[in-house]
Amino acid sequence: MSMLNNLVNRILGQGFQSQVASTFSPKTYGRLAGSEFTPGFDDTRGDVNQYEQYLGFLDEGYIPTALGYEMFTREGQGIPFAAQDPDDADFSKYYYKPSELDPIDIFSTGSILEGLERAGLKGATADMVSPLKASDLRAADPTSYNQMISQGLGNLSQGLQDKFTQASNIGGGFAGYGGRERAKQSATQAFQSGFENLLGDVDKQRASAAENILNKVQDFDKLVSQFQG
Repeated sequence: MSMLNNLVNRILGQGFQSQVASTFSPKTYGRLAGSEFTPGFDDTRGDVNQYEQYLGFLDEGYIPTALGYEMFTREGQGIPFAAQDPDDADFSKYYYKPSELDPIDIFSTGSILEGLERAGLKGATADMVSPLKASDLRAADPTSYNQMISQGLGNLSQGLQDKFTQASNIGGGFAGYGGRERAKQSATQAFQSGFENLLGDVDKQRASAAENILNKVQDFDKLVSQFQG
């Protein structure tokens, strides 16, 4: 998994990656009956009963790919040797094993396209997807706002100091004590309110950035649903 995806886990939590995994989970197909498997072809001839082998792969946790399912339901044709041997280099064209699949990198167009194909969307092209960018993630990262908070706090602190100085010059002696204290109290309240507003603005910007990321994943969900009908 890329460094950016590791950063996603830290900022958005493992739950987000679970949502990504769910979006790009392999499409599942119903278990074919014997009459549905390579109809019109005698799959019992030869050394291996291809249908029994297919059932065995399902029991082991393998899931047919879109190409595999198309091959297994094709009229009058058997299946290639590559679809019968898990050690064959082309076996993955016909079956997935979820536990062995690499997670989808939502910052990579190629990885997203692979995920869409897993989910059953055949023929997706790069212009159909919009991967996340590093800037999307930075906008949701709390550390990205440290400088903004530091500058804002510095301005508020300077304003508080200036108002305290002004308050100290109100009146003189005991007669002006009440006015000075009220001015200092007002300055302190303004500082506290300003700091709360500053943090509130940061939270709003971060929430908006996180929502943008979630919306992109939901767009992938909608794309898959649209093409799956």
